[in-house]
Parts: sequence; C-alpha cells; structure tokens
Amino acid sequence: MSRTPVDVYRGLVLTQLDDKTAEQINSVVSRFTDFVFAGEKLSIHLNRFLHLTTRLIALLDSETSVNHDHLTMSVDLLDYLTSASKWWTVTRQEPGIVLRPPSRDARGFIKSIADLHVGGTTLQRISGATDKLSRFLEEHDIESSTEVEEFCNSMLSSWALLSAFACKGQGRNVANEADFETAYDVVRIL
Repeated sequence: MSRTPVDVYRGLVLTQLDDKTAEQINSVVSRFTDFVFAGEKLSIHLNRFLHLTTRLIALLDSETSVNHDHLTMSVDLLDYLTSASKWWTVTRQEPGIVLRPPSRDARGFIKSIADLHVGGTTLQRISGATDKLSRFLEEHDIESSTEVEEFCNSMLSSWALLSAFACKGQGRNVANEADFETAYDVVRIL
C-alpha cells in the first residue's frame, strides 16, 4: 500500500514520541554537545534527525507512538549512514540506498562534520526546501503551527546532516548543491 506525501507528513507529525524515548535520544546525542555544525550544536541536529527517523520507522510500522525498537532502528540507520561509505546511488531518476559494510568509525565521522563548511547556495537550497515544506503543510492543514515548525526544523537538520555525510564521505570539506540533492533524495526514499 502506497502513501501520499500528505499522508506521510500528517502521520509523521501525529506520531507520538514519549518522554522516555526523548530522554534516550538525548543520551545518544549528548556526546556531541561540544561540536557546532551549520550554526547550531551538532547534538541539536542529531536530536532532530533521530526524532524524525524514529517517528518515520514507527509510521512505517503502522504505529501511532514510538517504542524502543523504533529508536534502535533509527540509531542503527544513523550508524550505517556514518560508518559506511558511498551509501547512495547518484542518479536522480532512480536514487537509492546501497547496503555496504562499515568502513569507518561512526562517532569519529560524526564529530568530523563539525569541520565541514556548508556552502551558501546549499544553505539556501535547504532553507528554500524547508520553507516550501512549511507552506505545503499549512496548505493541507497538518496540525498546529508549533508542530509544523518542529517538523520542518527536523527536516532542515536531516537535510543538513545528510548533505554533510554525503560530502564528507567523498573526502570533501565544503558541502555543495549536489550533496543537498543527495540528502533530499535520501529523505524522499525513506
């Protein structure tokens, strides 16, 4: 059964994340509080990414609230994206995630993106995509403005992190628009 984008966005916004899960996410990302990426603490971006992917996994599991298994799978996804190299295919027509064995330390890789620079055009693309998403959600009456803002911030952080992972995975230190396109496609696939 396929879902429309509106159904997926509504489901993600409505999926409940309890306090215990939020605390567990905080404990996972707390080791990255001393690092800054794209103008915010790296731990904030990682927190938002894990909130989003945990909700997505629960939604794909047809659940309206998350459980420990959903969080575990979300952390596993983050670990995979940061420990494997070249985990995406590059064609826009048929993008995909390629399963590869780990090739680096995930924690060290995550810390290393603090040294990465996100180019101005890349930031504009991320910001533009976030604004467009916000308008789309409001046009379709998806929950309150607070929930929409939180969701959009999670998407922004996810696009920024995935852009950085794609860039750094290729040995570069300046994220460009192609990295954003990879990040955008990966989120679309998920």
